[in-house]
Amino acid sequence: TYQQLIKVTRLYMLELIGSTALSAFRKQRLLKKINQLVPQVSDISAEYIHFIEAEKSLSDNELETLKRILT
Repeated sequence: TYQQLIKVTRLYMLELIGSTALSAFRKQRLLKKINQLVPQVSDISAEYIHFIEAEKSLSDNELETLKRILT
């Protein structure tokens, strides 16, 4: 008989919200372009989102380290 061993790994997905992705200048410039097409838009925002795949649940210390590095 042939047996195939399959490694089953539980993965954890984390999502961390990062800093703003637009400088004030870029935000203003982009809003101006958008307003040419859609005048009703009064504000825009963009932020980085970091997705982390981990093989285990992270400790509070590990999570704080990640937050410090990525945000």
